[in-house]
Amino acid sequence: MMGLTTGPTNADRAEWARTAQEAFDAQVYLGNADDVEDLETRIGDLICNLLHLARRDAGVTDLDQLLQRAKGNHDDEKEGDREE
Repeated sequence: MMGLTTGPTNADRAEWARTAQEAFDAQVYLGNADDVEDLETRIGDLICNLLHLARRDAGVTDLDQLLQRAKGNHDDEKEGDREE
């Protein structure tokens, strides 16, 4: 769990993502997510919808750049957290 001075760990970040995924699954798959698609497919569906949100509501025009920045953040956080 996140400490006050240490900041979030990758385990914390994964749990935040799990919370988002569970909320998405509840809306899209009506509580039957595991019966419909595997987790990897559902994560891809959520990422796809986040890209729609980025384009429509945040005005992002370069989705590739957004994805590269997110991947760079992930790589930096992975290197900075030896908990992996």
